[in-house]
Amino acid sequence: KTVNGTVIRLTDIASIQPSVRNSLSAGWFNKQPSVLLIVTKQADANVIDTVDGIYDLLPELRQWVPAGLDISVLADRTQTIRASVQDMQLTLGATGILVMMVVALFLRRTASTLAAGVTVPLSLAGTCAAMWAAGFSIDNLSLMALAVSIGFVVDDAIVMIENMFRYLERGASPLRATLKGTRQIGFTVVSISVSLIAAFIPLLFMGGIIGRLFREFSVTLAFAIAVSTVVSLSVTPMICAYFVRAAPSPDRTWFDRVVEGSLSRVVGFYDRTLTFVLDHNALALIAFVATIALTVGLYIKTPKGYFPQDDTGLIFGGTQASTDVSFEAMEQLQQKAMDVVLQDPAVAGLGSSVGASGFNASVNRGRLFISLKPLNERNNVSTQAVVARLRNKVSRIPGIRVFMVPSQDLRVGGRQS
Repeated sequence: KTVNGTVIRLTDIASIQPSVRNSLSAGWFNKQPSVLLIVTKQADANVIDTVDGIYDLLPELRQWVPAGLDISVLADRTQTIRASVQDMQLTLGATGILVMMVVALFLRRTASTLAAGVTVPLSLAGTCAAMWAAGFSIDNLSLMALAVSIGFVVDDAIVMIENMFRYLERGASPLRATLKGTRQIGFTVVSISVSLIAAFIPLLFMGGIIGRLFREFSVTLAFAIAVSTVVSLSVTPMICAYFVRAAPSPDRTWFDRVVEGSLSRVVGFYDRTLTFVLDHNALALIAFVATIALTVGLYIKTPKGYFPQDDTGLIFGGTQASTDVSFEAMEQLQQKAMDVVLQDPAVAGLGSSVGASGFNASVNRGRLFISLKPLNERNNVSTQAVVARLRNKVSRIPGIRVFMVPSQDLRVGGRQS
């Protein structure tokens, strides 16, 4: 302040030193003094694109910070998301291959297999187009719906081809057999598809977060079934009319004889078991009641939950001392807790903070962000087991209480992947 030409400096009335606004807080990364940044995405953002953008920005940030500072990544929560999406993509591909193998096994003709198999890629393509029009995204739930729908989309085509074979065996030409078979079975195909869609309607009326998640799953399945119905009533009959010349023969090739012989033995076994059941009604009724009772018992004993527990390799923890503890004493207690955590062989990195912050006004609390090594590098020890082990060790430090929980990712959200 200046009064009558006299300058009163701040150093004249106070002790000045370079520091930070809040001197009662500290942070560490693997026991090195650090500034911890927790980056979260916006609600409508794609988490993988967000993380990729951050990784692209890190080299530029390293050029601007002083040479004595290092930027390290403690935990990337998209690793489990990427692994899950990749696993679902592999499952989707394997499902398509297995379905085509089963179709080829029973039809045993290239044209017939193509007539049924063409519904898989066309239905998936049409479903993706419908998802895009509806504003859906490719995530775990939509990928799961696509994998489940592969078994559905082939059904309509199989029913269409089987009815066409019936007229071929009666001596009709391929075109005439296709026209008669389609005209006769078309309504049945539509009714089958409508029944399948109706089975998923209850999911549309589920409330809460779970309902919003499974609404995308059910609608994606409905899209796949609707597209497959259109394909089965148009493309499949066209292929049958122009390329399928005869129904599968039971004994034309050795492969035909092997498959038909195996099916005959299966039918014979079914005939014998069915005859036994019909001859022993009381025994069948007892087995029926016992099965229902066993199902009820297993349902009661089976653990229940909305989603399975995933091992994300990330642990959230906290420490707490008495309310009258000084910041220096709390800092020492936090250092002891960090020593215990870092000595665990399953821990890959540790971020820790203590003291007052924007979301905690007390100095007697600390935070722990623990990232674990990959599962195979920690001898397949689960995150739950690591949590129990660390909680037991840290709780032995006198003057401090600790809590730890494994992080659970809700990795099926509509916008996450």
